[in-house]
Formats: sequence, C-alpha cells, structure tokens
Amino acid sequence: MNTSDRALSDIFFAGSNYDRTAQLLGFGRSFYRTVADLIPTDPHSRILELGCGTASLSLAIADKQGGKGRFHGVDLSTRNLAFAELKARKAGISFDTYCCSMKTLPFESASMDAVVAGPSFHEASPSLRRRVLHETGRVLKPKGVFALVDWSKPKFGLLPLILFPLLMFKTSGDHWNNTYPMLCRNENLLLIIDIYVNSLIRCQVFRKV
Repeated sequence: MNTSDRALSDIFFAGSNYDRTAQLLGFGRSFYRTVADLIPTDPHSRILELGCGTASLSLAIADKQGGKGRFHGVDLSTRNLAFAELKARKAGISFDTYCCSMKTLPFESASMDAVVAGPSFHEASPSLRRRVLHETGRVLKPKGVFALVDWSKPKFGLLPLILFPLLMFKTSGDHWNNTYPMLCRNENLLLIIDIYVNSLIRCQVFRKV
C-alpha cells in the first residue's frame, strides 16, 4: 500500500469505521474471544500484536486474563493506533503503541512472551512476511509463542464466498499453500496448534525452541 492509498484508508477505514467494517465481515468480539482462548498466554505475559489495527485481538486476550498483562501494538495507521489506545484506556488495559513497520521491530531480543498477528498478515508482501517472521523469532523469549490468525485455503461455507473475491488478488501463495510451518521452523518456531476458527480463518500457534 503506497502513501496516498494509506492516507485514503485512514480517512474511510480507520478507527471506529475499521471496527464496524470488521464486525460486518464477521470479525467481531466473539470471533476475537474465540481466537484469544486458543492462544496460550497468562496474566504475566508481555504480548506484542503485529499490524494491530484497533487492538481487538490484544483486548480479547486481556479480557481472557482478567484485564492483566502488558500489551504492545505496531501498526502504520496513526488513526487506528489512537483508537486502539482509547479502547485500551476504557478497558483499563496497559497497551503501548508504535507507529512503524513490522520489518524492524523496536524491541530487544528475547523480550516478549507472545507475539500475535490478527487477520492482516496477507496484506504484507511475501518478502516482508519472511522478514517479520525473522523479527518475531528474535523478539520472542525461549518457549514464547507466536499466534498467526489469517485466511487459509477455504473450506465450504458462506464466509469464503463473501471474502475470497477480496483476497484472490493478494499475494496469496503462503496462505493458500500453508507455507508458514516451514517458514517458522526456519526461525526455530515449531507448530503446536493448528485450528480453523471458521471456514476461512485459521489460527496457528508456534512455540520458540
């Protein structure tokens, strides 16, 4: 996404509009809570959300943990980050935001207990995804977890019929062919959970060895 496209997206699809659109597409509170329940975290975890948008996944994890945990989010949209901070304050959640690319994460090595990515990884180019996976492996502590939630090869259902036309023009080889177990293995991240949340969205959790 170039600078002008990103500015246009920030006007029409950021903040509360981002959440409304996500809700219409099936990515509401119950979806994120279902995902949060699949990710092995605890109230003492330090958690980083990649491409965090409005922090829906982080807040669902925090809710699962009774409002506890230290959360960080990186995103390129200043409006989404501002709205994420507002949501976190209202929920009483510790959530620090960073307006930057996922390419080089502004955190020390082995500083995170968990790294999570909601349904936005497909927006990155194949080369950026590989760089992000390398950075994820770097910032995770030993035995830390990486949760990747995004579309995969569809199963039968209504959601693929609705969303797949929007996704078919993306650089989709990694998602369609499920190359992530191999790519993550190269970063010492081993697959421990692999579950379809619905007919299109897959949650894969990896543990750093």
